[in-house]
Amino acid sequence: MIAPPPPPTTDRPVALCDTECYPNYWVLKFRTVIVGQIIDFELRDGEVLTSDQVARINSIFNTFTVVTFNGNHYDIPMIGAAMINFTPAMLKGVNDLIIVENRKPWELGLPEWKPVDHIDIIEVLPGAGSQKQYAGRQHCRTMRDLP
Repeated sequence: MIAPPPPPTTDRPVALCDTECYPNYWVLKFRTVIVGQIIDFELRDGEVLTSDQVARINSIFNTFTVVTFNGNHYDIPMIGAAMINFTPAMLKGVNDLIIVENRKPWELGLPEWKPVDHIDIIEVLPGAGSQKQYAGRQHCRTMRDLP
């Protein structure tokens, strides 16, 4: 059994984080918990993150306790790949290695990048299931399937 991560050691603000990936589009979104501010980074076909965007992403991860669902095995490797100039098509290749071929992050050949203060809630939630299954158990008002 994997031990849950320790609680944050400071009174850092919290931001929720998620990524979505398509062959010609990739998005990284943050939502701050207290203020509800949305911060997003989008890549369209052939685009890569600019150095200013990479600096902003690093700044967010250095400022907030970031909470993800399955971030250790999906979102964090995808964000790390985007930060080293992967296009949406290249990110879709990484996505497929993780989801279709069930590869682990350390098997992807990507440089190791880890956030300063990150909680992956899939590792601390009891039972097994997808994010939508957990949302259903909590009677969330909305759930969306993406194409």
